[in-house]
Order: sequence, then structure tokens, then C-alpha cells
Amino acid sequence: SPSNMTGVPIEVWEELTGMSLVRKQLLIDSGGAGRCRGGMAQVIVMRNDTDGDITLSCLSGRSDFAPRGFLGGKAGSLRRYEINDITVHPKLRHILQPGDLFTIVEPGGGG
Repeated sequence: SPSNMTGVPIEVWEELTGMSLVRKQLLIDSGGAGRCRGGMAQVIVMRNDTDGDITLSCLSGRSDFAPRGFLGGKAGSLRRYEINDITVHPKLRHILQPGDLFTIVEPGGGG
């Protein structure tokens, strides 16, 4: 599964998985508003560059309940997964065929 992808260097991920990182960036305005704005979410897009299928086991949280704000701060954004721009269930196994794009949108922090 793509666990802890947010902290893994791109070169290490590509070498270990056979997937290419197409995009990795912070999302503006994804953290909750408040006296101190919540941390920005991150989007990561990967492509299956192998000649075969890749099975992903997604077991994430923060896909139904956003990170809460503190002392009146607003909630951050939700996590979601997409395959070829179609949102998929965050707690199932998914198959990536060669050339498929898998997108992780990490949650933003509460304000």
C-alpha cells in the first residue's frame, strides 16, 4: 500500500515500486482557518509504469471525518484517493493496471 508516501523521497519510492511520481505538491487553502491556520494538505500522483497490475491496500483515516480545529478553529480538508480521476473507497484493495494514475490527496490540518 502507499502508506507514509508523504515522507518517502521520490527516488526511493520509484526504485522500490516501479511507479513514477507524476506530481507531489502542497495544496493551498487546504488547512482549516483559525487564529493559526492548519497545515496544508499534499497531493501525490503516481503512475503504474510496470508491465503488470499493482495491488494497493488502502486503509486510511480522515476520509469521513476531517481533522478538527482547536479553540474555534475550522476543520481541515478530507483525505481522498482517486484512480484515473475517479474517487475510490479509502479502505479497500484496488488494482492499478499498467499506465493507471493513482492520486492521494492527504488531509489538511485543523486550524
